[in-house]
Amino acid sequence: DAALCHLLKALSTCTSYALSHQSATQTTPKKRIFGVAKTLLIAKNNLFRVHSFWDLVNSHLCMVASSQLLDVRAIGLDSIAQLVLEALTVCREDDHLEKRLLQPLKSLHNSPHTDVREGVLRSILQVLQGHGQSLTEG
Repeated sequence: DAALCHLLKALSTCTSYALSHQSATQTTPKKRIFGVAKTLLIAKNNLFRVHSFWDLVNSHLCMVASSQLLDVRAIGLDSIAQLVLEALTVCREDDHLEKRLLQPLKSLHNSPHTDVREGVLRSILQVLQGHGQSLTEG
């Protein structure tokens, strides 16, 4: 788990650097979101141990979803929605984890960006449609 957490921290640093050191016109979206794409892939493949890395992934993706760049925010929101839905499917038995998994949606709901708030509402709708009957907390 330690190696996984180190890798996820490095990807977060990579994303943070790419977003802070290059403007929207200087780099392609693909280069800006390399860290996000790899984080999403790694997280999906390690959902069985989501307890150990969720806070890292949560902070990374919330940072991306709070970006000043519209296309980057959209990618961050989509990544959060995908991970929350898949993690809720894999981790149905853990009530405490439910609350942690839904935390990014709660924190992003207060975003100053309208597109983020709308994306959060769409994600909550997806969660309710897919898992509403089994949610117990959050």
